[in-house]
Amino acid sequence: MDTLINLLEELHWYDIVDILVVTYLLVWLYSWVKGTRAFRILLGLGLLTLIYFWAQYLGLFLTGRVFEWLGQATLILVIVIFAGEIRQVLERLNPLKIVSHNGNQASDYINECVSAAEYLARHHIGAILVFERGDRLRELVRSGIALNGDVQREVLLSIFQPQSPTHDGAVWIRDGRILEVAVFLPISQADLPLRYGSRHRAAVGITELSDAVVVIVSEERGELSLAEHGVLQTINDTEQLAAGLKERLHPEPLLSHPTWRSVFLRDWKVKLLALFLITSIWFAFAARQPSEAVLAVPIQYMNLPDNVRVASTSAHQVSVRLTGPRRSVVSIRPGTLVLRVDLTRVNVGNNVVPLRTDQIAVPADVRVTQIEPQLLQIRTMRER
Repeated sequence: MDTLINLLEELHWYDIVDILVVTYLLVWLYSWVKGTRAFRILLGLGLLTLIYFWAQYLGLFLTGRVFEWLGQATLILVIVIFAGEIRQVLERLNPLKIVSHNGNQASDYINECVSAAEYLARHHIGAILVFERGDRLRELVRSGIALNGDVQREVLLSIFQPQSPTHDGAVWIRDGRILEVAVFLPISQADLPLRYGSRHRAAVGITELSDAVVVIVSEERGELSLAEHGVLQTINDTEQLAAGLKERLHPEPLLSHPTWRSVFLRDWKVKLLALFLITSIWFAFAARQPSEAVLAVPIQYMNLPDNVRVASTSAHQVSVRLTGPRRSVVSIRPGTLVLRVDLTRVNVGNNVVPLRTDQIAVPADVRVTQIEPQLLQIRTMRER
């Protein structure tokens, strides 16, 4: 506890900036991966990293080694398993895409989908629209008929007409284009109300396994629903559907102009947890970083012969430079160190005594690298 207090006292403004920048990056990464398959893996990797740093801080050599190996193996598995997702994230990190935000183009295809869904619901024609987001769906669905065309109201209406062979499948939409039609989705085994049929179970099934957003049109009730993260939401009107799709599929760009209230209060629990995590890692990491300090250390005389006293000296204290791990260096407070000078062989009169680093007792992982002055002039005299 004393070491942590000492580290806090030695905290500089650039250390606070360092913590806040990495915290922002962590929250930003969370906003990209939340709800995806990679989220739990990254959560586990973060926990392994936290345990590793604290094991290093506490000096648990074997534990630190074990979690270092586990972290390396997990990182390799993440890269192999989520290669597609990583590639897509890198594509989304295009600076031009981050700065620009083509809201009109996004609204066009969403409006086409909403208009088609409204017509289908009004005429009690069942339909499923699957919007792919971060997670690739290729391995989760049974492929249908490749289309790779623009999203248009008339195309969607023709796909879901009862006479069409593609009526029973889902439409798979990626990046504002119809990728495939007549796609079959995995059925959820969740305990859903009896009023929900196979379309709703399929929508819940694909959203349980990915971050996709699904619009469902009920054939029996003419009802609109939205599925996300395995949860169904009933949609009351087309305005609510359009707003929900735009919010989920095309959120505000990263370089928009958020309010101060949204910066601090939006997802405040996540931001507080991220700040705690990064601060803990910083303390564990900073404690092991090399550090240096210069202290004024008083001189203490030992083994002075009987009837001899020190009349004068050239210095009563010396300047000592220390190096070592930051946690050990900051734990040394002024006044806790002394330089002991052995005067067993001192002569009466003027003496020059060399000062050595081994005359100062310091922690095992701290070294005394310099003493100024290096020579001490002492004048002694006999007591009368």
